[in-house]
Amino acid sequence: MKYNIRITLESKDDVIREIEIKSDCFLSELHSYIVEVFSLDSKELASFYVIDSELEIQQEIPLISFEENDSSMDNTKINSLLIEENDKLLYVYDYMKMWRFLVELIAIENDFIENSCTLKIGEIPNEAPEIIFSNNNQDNSHNQDDLDEYEYY
Repeated sequence: MKYNIRITLESKDDVIREIEIKSDCFLSELHSYIVEVFSLDSKELASFYVIDSELEIQQEIPLISFEENDSSMDNTKINSLLIEENDKLLYVYDYMKMWRFLVELIAIENDFIENSCTLKIGEIPNEAPEIIFSNNNQDNSHNQDDLDEYEYY
């Protein structure tokens, strides 16, 4: 089976790639293909993160696991995490610069031929977008229900 996946860089400008990839490949193959379609350096480390419907991180799946028997990209298949359309993962590339991408399953089809990039919107900037965390709460009281907003520069 084939997965159609949309990968969106978290930035103020639209930088999007849509790819077709085999549904039962490992996350390491998806990582390599993301590096290829965004023209990134293949020598940097990266992780995928399982996220919930509120985009809160639930689990990290690193490129390389330093713990025996832990999940890594080499032993986790895409179809074990992206099960149905609209399922999402967070992908963080280069821990020093913190490029962040949203990976979303947009369609599942039967006929897989080869990996391909089917849509390319925007160019990746020279520098990773700086993410500034700010709290819009106007008074000085702190409530756990307050949500931080992200601003990209």
